[in-house]
Amino acid sequence: ALASIADSSFEALLQQTVFKPLEMKSSTTVRSRVQDRLIPGLNKRGVVTSNWDFKALSGAGAVLSTAEDLAKFGRANFDSTNAVLALQREKTFEIDDHMDIALGWHILKREPREKWYWHNGGTGGYRSSMVLNVESRKGVVILSNISSGHSSAAEIDSLSYQLLRSMER
Repeated sequence: ALASIADSSFEALLQQTVFKPLEMKSSTTVRSRVQDRLIPGLNKRGVVTSNWDFKALSGAGAVLSTAEDLAKFGRANFDSTNAVLALQREKTFEIDDHMDIALGWHILKREPREKWYWHNGGTGGYRSSMVLNVESRKGVVILSNISSGHSSAAEIDSLSYQLLRSMER
């Protein structure tokens, strides 16, 4: 919808508004641009599987990125003057006493008034997790080639929480 409103492709819109301003040089929705550096995805049995194509639903998981680029995105979220990134962290819906939803994040409600911003992703061959504590300016990015269908895929999220918790001690 945003690309249509902007009379642009989703890729061009991301490059113009997110990737280039943040110098995320290895982030794209065009697999051929990064194919030579893409680790093969594994299905739930650990066998190499084909990548998913997201032609009509590219906003739901077509972005390919690196840990380095996602760290740049995380650091940008620590900038209190960035109104756009602050807006995407604003609560839009309350799930329960432990979690809210924002435009771009799940908000994990921690100890009194502490919030972690978390998002994950998963396709047939990959699983990712990113969690940020904007106040302490710390974050964790995990990218894996474990299928979202793997029985231990949720452990990627748990690992990201454990790593951030250990950094905050």
